[in-house]
Amino acid sequence: MQKNLRLRYRVAMAVRGYLDAHGFHRHRDSDADALDARRCARLSRAEPHASGEFYALPQSPQLFKQLLMVAGFDPYYQIVPVLPRRGPARRPAAEFTQIDVETSFLDERAIQELMEGLIREVFRDVLGVELPDPFPRLSYAEVIARYGSDKAGPARASSSPS
Repeated sequence: MQKNLRLRYRVAMAVRGYLDAHGFHRHRDSDADALDARRCARLSRAEPHASGEFYALPQSPQLFKQLLMVAGFDPYYQIVPVLPRRGPARRPAAEFTQIDVETSFLDERAIQELMEGLIREVFRDVLGVELPDPFPRLSYAEVIARYGSDKAGPARASSSPS
């Protein structure tokens, strides 16, 4: 347990260091981010009007994010907990933490380079593992030819792109 908690701390610090060095501001989002999607949807939706229409209340975490962007906190990031969704079967699911990066006016390639740099730095600083620069890529046509589908899954993950 101690090993896992220390690893989590080191990863979070490496992420913060990298994003801070790239001009990102760190913000803590509202607690609504920690709610599962269904509960948040119930909180954000009002009872239907007699006409059958409904409206959403401004409790969405997205509104908070948009306010930060309008206020000039661009780019910014959050490291937030995500609680498990519980379906009708009530299957157990683990809580996890996500890195939410918000920025404007970057193209697809710039986002890929930023995130690949983040992952490379975390692996290097925390685990001492060097990852390739840039990451290997496959076109959609290559993926379909090789795997027959573009869906993620353990069977497909065992083949490495070469």
